[in-house]
Amino acid sequence: MGTIYNEPILAIGVPNRNGRVYARHAVENALNNSAKTISGKIGMEYEEGKPYNDAREITHWCSNLRIEGEQLVADVRFKENVEGRMLESMVRKGAYVFRTASLVHQIGENAVVNSFTIISINAVIAVNAA
Repeated sequence: MGTIYNEPILAIGVPNRNGRVYARHAVENALNNSAKTISGKIGMEYEEGKPYNDAREITHWCSNLRIEGEQLVADVRFKENVEGRMLESMVRKGAYVFRTASLVHQIGENAVVNSFTIISINAVIAVNAA
């Protein structure tokens, strides 16, 4: 497996590009209920009836998820294949960032997310990060 990098995943308590605000208690609960290692791919597109992360599409794994300051961060390890190495290079250049793909269970006033489940942590183009 490749080198492990410490990467920000989700800002806590501030609006993201889609207008949602993830409450600290919701992030803490999601961490308590998530897998120890979460796989991811490039992009957020999913086909109905297909697993969230088809093994053939996985480019990286996130582990040691934790809150540091006002961010959810993780250790990211890239797959040792062409796609994984390409993604690693693009992340190092700042072209891609990581974001959660989540099932949101409860949104309160002012678009505050009070409950969600982390499905995967995917790489997205930095300018499109929500």
